[in-house]
Amino acid sequence: MSHLRAFWITLCLLLIALALRTYNLDLRTFWFDEGITLTYAPLTYLSNARLAVELVDMNPFVYRRTTGIWSYLVGSSIWSIRLVSAFASTLLIAVTARLALDLTKRHAAAVMTTLLITISPMLIYYAQEAKGYSLIALAATTLLLVLNRIYQRIQARQSVPWGYWGIATIAIITGMGSHYIFAFFLITLNSAAILYFLLQRKTETWQFIWKFVVAQAIGALFLLPFVLITFGGVSEAAANDQVDQNNLNTAAAFFGRHAVDFTQGPFSGLPADCVPHPHDMRCGFEPQPSWWLNVGLFALVLAGVWMGARQLKWQRWTALALVTAPVLLGYAFTQFNTFFFPRFVMYTLPLLLTLFGAGLYWLSQRSRLLTGLILAAFVAISIGPTRRLYATSTPADVDWRPIAEQVAPFIEDGDGAVHVWVWVPGYFYSYLPENKIDYKLAHFTPETRLTELTDFSADKSKIWLFDWITGPRDPINDNARWLLENTAFVYETSYTDAYANLFVPPHAVDNTGDPTMVSFTNGISLTYNALEATKSAGTPLALALNWTTTGVDIPYKVFLHITAPDGFVLAQQDSEPLNGLRPFNTWQGDLTEWRGTMLPLELSAGSYNVNIGIYDPNTGERVLVEGGGDFVQVGTLNIPAN
Repeated sequence: MSHLRAFWITLCLLLIALALRTYNLDLRTFWFDEGITLTYAPLTYLSNARLAVELVDMNPFVYRRTTGIWSYLVGSSIWSIRLVSAFASTLLIAVTARLALDLTKRHAAAVMTTLLITISPMLIYYAQEAKGYSLIALAATTLLLVLNRIYQRIQARQSVPWGYWGIATIAIITGMGSHYIFAFFLITLNSAAILYFLLQRKTETWQFIWKFVVAQAIGALFLLPFVLITFGGVSEAAANDQVDQNNLNTAAAFFGRHAVDFTQGPFSGLPADCVPHPHDMRCGFEPQPSWWLNVGLFALVLAGVWMGARQLKWQRWTALALVTAPVLLGYAFTQFNTFFFPRFVMYTLPLLLTLFGAGLYWLSQRSRLLTGLILAAFVAISIGPTRRLYATSTPADVDWRPIAEQVAPFIEDGDGAVHVWVWVPGYFYSYLPENKIDYKLAHFTPETRLTELTDFSADKSKIWLFDWITGPRDPINDNARWLLENTAFVYETSYTDAYANLFVPPHAVDNTGDPTMVSFTNGISLTYNALEATKSAGTPLALALNWTTTGVDIPYKVFLHITAPDGFVLAQQDSEPLNGLRPFNTWQGDLTEWRGTMLPLELSAGSYNVNIGIYDPNTGERVLVEGGGDFVQVGTLNIPAN
């Protein structure tokens, strides 16, 4: 194949690859791990490290920070953020094509490799995810390309441009700084180089080794502060986490899952009910009816890899080591910690397909028909999982866009937000890119909850509580209980398992006028400060109320109504005292509560009444106020014209 023909075919394949990696790129919303990426994305080097310590997070910062810088430049939509991975995956194809040409010296072999990597379901899948795996694969393949050229120059006693070593250093920082499992790749490279030196005793090999060590040392110095801050406590916690998280703790399951994922991506080899949730940690490898086809295909790939490696010269054994040793090290790792997935060593896949492409080229010299059939089968088998990827939308329980749309009109700069799930700020970083919420990770102990929430609320006029699975009234939701007891609960909304709740702290209540006391005919008394407030539609109204009772048998409910002059109720909030936590029939004496509601967005300009009353929830009958009436008008609310 001529150089010019190979160039145009490769260019066309690159355009196809870009199209495959960007098609329906935003069909699915971000899932949990992508949300975590975006939680870290806007943070600086040291802020990333501090949060990693707090969350016991083993991932380094390079990909996450790269995503943050990218989103600052081009936007934080689902499409734009995932473009980092899509572009990295497309550039990976170009680098792999160049590596294949350098290794085989055959344009046809490079073209075959380009075709294989273009249609690889696994590479397409992770090109459409805001995770660092595509960038890591690009770093590994770039490092191989550059090191191969460096060593060839050293062998030929030619000078090596410093730019080559600079690219190698950047590749090391990118790979190791995006995932520590990249260390398996570096371990294999160093071991191969040292073994080659011991066997050959070539001076040029020693020159290569010490300069490669210097490049790694520079990379290590860049990463060292982050590692020193994070690795001690984080690694100890991770080592103690021995829960089987992926069901890959046997050799058959581990290597079977890798064989299937490497050829067909993460949609294959999973239980049928896990297909919509390919990242659910409960979804371990279970052979599917067509698993034999995938394993058979991988066996064919391995045969091609062996034949391809035989076409190489001094790089042969190093190449074979680089596609096998990281996987074997991964299996050894699972004997100590089960959290390991094929995607962690996806950086071996480009070289594996390069060797497969070289093997197919060797075969094509003997049988073009058989080579064509194998390529056609590889393409045909790759279509299924890729089409499934394009057609799979987001499971409702991880889609936070509806929640973001609902709360968007009510969020203001400086609002506080309490959350337990790490990915919540990341979701809003994309779905509400203009928000300037002050987030508080609520991993409190019972001893620190009071102090931390009190301090966090002290300078906030509104506090959001974002939760997943556990709603505000769930008995195990201790953060919600504290807020219900100590603030005014003014707004709540939910979508599937996602919850958004809004609270107003006591110092931000709106009734600050003269105190007044009124009594109801059932013996309950209310003391309140008069209200005369001017507020905008779509903002919360909150009141401080003090109740006194000598004891009643009925769990009366309190209502807060905002009414038009004709008495029509425009907004309301009904519950027992203290946001439902302290019914009147469970206490005696004095009780201060904070009560509120959200003013409707469509509330027109004008003056409105704010009324408080109590009623029997069993009959709906209101309790009369001594002196007449069945409610107390505690003040007025003014909505100015825009």
